[in-house]
Amino acid sequence: MVLKRSIEKEMNKLGYKGYHLQRELPRGSSEMELESKAQSQSDSIFYKSDRIEVIEKEEIRINEQAKDKMFESALGPLKSEFRASLVSHFDALIALHCRLKHKWDFVAATTHLYWDPRFPEVKAAQAFLLSHSLFHVITYKWNLDSGSIPLVVGLDANSLPFKDQQDKYHPILPKGVCFFII
Repeated sequence: MVLKRSIEKEMNKLGYKGYHLQRELPRGSSEMELESKAQSQSDSIFYKSDRIEVIEKEEIRINEQAKDKMFESALGPLKSEFRASLVSHFDALIALHCRLKHKWDFVAATTHLYWDPRFPEVKAAQAFLLSHSLFHVITYKWNLDSGSIPLVVGLDANSLPFKDQQDKYHPILPKGVCFFII
């Protein structure tokens, strides 16, 4: 939560408001694990508050959707190792229904995708669940026309499809998502 507080404070000084969603960590995680993972396992989305009004916000735990029986034909049996990997490697999506001050509406969203380029099928399944979740929220929860409302998705995809090794990050850089709307 240290990262959340420091980013939020700095962004507020610049005229941004935002939302932060912490990744759910496994039960029984130690306090040290919770603190260290809090800095890298989360998503944030910020918007310029003098230009953009947030109409609705939705926090979606997409790993829960991976457990849904209705996706069996697309993702395989519920008890498969692949489905279990989707539940453990994918967590949150923040979606905002926004209005550019007195002009037009749009949807902005942010999330993480699994880092390991050796498992492209996990990333493809995550993209499927992400698309389904956004469509469901936009169409059925917010009653918007998903075919005509602009959608901006900022995400941390963590790797390129042709890589076979984890990227090396500078140790002082946070490994979270920040999506800025200017």
